[in-house]
Amino acid sequence: MENRIVTNNGVELYAYPNRCLHSYMISVYFKAGVLYEAEHPQGITHMWEHMLFRSLKARYPGRFYEALDRLNLEINACTYKEFVQVYALGTREFARACELICGIFEPFACSQEEFELERRRVIAEYQEGDPNALGSLASSHIWAGTKLAGEVIGTREDIGRVTLSELAEFHAQTLSANNFFLCVTGNFSDGDIAVLKEQLERFPLRATMPDRDNRAPRPEAFGRRDGKLFVKGSKFCSAHLSFDFDREHAGWPELDILYAYLFQFHNSRIFQELSEETGYVYSYDDKLEQYANLGVVH
Repeated sequence: MENRIVTNNGVELYAYPNRCLHSYMISVYFKAGVLYEAEHPQGITHMWEHMLFRSLKARYPGRFYEALDRLNLEINACTYKEFVQVYALGTREFARACELICGIFEPFACSQEEFELERRRVIAEYQEGDPNALGSLASSHIWAGTKLAGEVIGTREDIGRVTLSELAEFHAQTLSANNFFLCVTGNFSDGDIAVLKEQLERFPLRATMPDRDNRAPRPEAFGRRDGKLFVKGSKFCSAHLSFDFDREHAGWPELDILYAYLFQFHNSRIFQELSEETGYVYSYDDKLEQYANLGVVH
């Protein structure tokens, strides 16, 4: 059963207990990503995610990962086009997990030298990726002419333009109390939630960010793709299909049923047609990219 709590500084906290599990997860979701990066270099959100960890590690010089191992905790994060998730996953030491993950709400605690080191790591991540991969090329066509056409990581030039002072400003803006929420799932007690609430209330958070409604820009060709086929030479044979859908004319229940019927699991129509009945593929990946107003099935 969902429990919604609002802290004294305005942060929403959702608790979904399940005492049958052996672990818990504390997740923080920020409304951030390329969808909201109009005033910043593309990829600044992804760079900010990296710097959150660099800042956390700076508070435990040389001992951060050692501390996680000792506490049997995993702390990680991921940047998407419209949100950032930071989470702590553990089986015990809930209070210490709260203390660690709430460190992301502190001001940045890293030097210019550490910032440049993290920039090199992000550039290495960019170089190890493949901007010509099928998914990237498909996204550039699907969202052509909009900010969603770009990669979450940005370009190498964008990465090189970001400054530490700009990230510190971005950090302060993103930590607006109305721009994120927490979700706790798994095996935890009411006392654990009280500890987390107390940790959050240590920070002077305020609702200063204009509401972000998760509405995607509508590409010019949206809903009028005309069955276009884009071909690129490659060593491997692969295909990427996409289908537009309009959220303003269909709710989540209808989309969920249609998505499951067409694409998910072995009994879906696409899997049956492409794999079981024709043998064109053994398997495929599917994804529902959904925003408040529209979305795409890949």
